[in-house]
Amino acid sequence: MDDKDGNSLWRVVMFRSSVEAFKKACREKRFLVKDFEYSEEAYKKLKVSRANLDESVKRQHELVRGLYQAAWSDAMVAWMHIKAMRVFVESVLRFGMPPRFASFVLCPKANATAKARKALSDILGKQAGTFAADNKTDSRGEDGKDDDEFFPYVSLSLTPFTCVREKA
Repeated sequence: MDDKDGNSLWRVVMFRSSVEAFKKACREKRFLVKDFEYSEEAYKKLKVSRANLDESVKRQHELVRGLYQAAWSDAMVAWMHIKAMRVFVESVLRFGMPPRFASFVLCPKANATAKARKALSDILGKQAGTFAADNKTDSRGEDGKDDDEFFPYVSLSLTPFTCVREKA
């Protein structure tokens, strides 16, 4: 094993009769030699210390996990409240006061989104009056892409998680 200065640590096991000759040869080559004394008591202390440290890490992990779950829950609740407030504000701005509307969450399948939007436009377009789907304004940006679509109802998307799976 090498450290950042390029020094190496080596373990050499030999007979007692050749230890002094080995130390002398190492000193001549400017190697540092240190004796290692095995201690059963020190080894037991190290094992107990590691066990205590492992237990402490497990407790801290569980504590952090609990805090994480609580924070995640709070963040999701706050996000849903923001979405609900935005639906309310946009509904009042579009349809006026007093607020008389109902909010729903729809989750169509990926390939049925266009059909769901068409059905909603057909049903709710009649109630929207001047905001019918035929009165779309051209809101194209400089690059020709739609900046924002208009529907005869308030539509906000919610994509809480996106998982991109790479194909192997």
